[in-house]
Amino acid sequence: VQAITGLGLMDAKKLVDKAPVAIKEKVSPAEGEEIKKQLEAAGAEVEVK
Repeated sequence: VQAITGLGLMDAKKLVDKAPVAIKEKVSPAEGEEIKKQLEAAGAEVEVK
């Protein structure tokens, strides 16, 4: 999440602790799929809308 959002460690942790939450919005379909792959590889359940 930290690498995807560019947030600092503490802010990224706060975002994850609020799950489910949007990690990144208004991205291209290709970027959305790439982010989904990265998060799923880390063990997250991901929904792209």
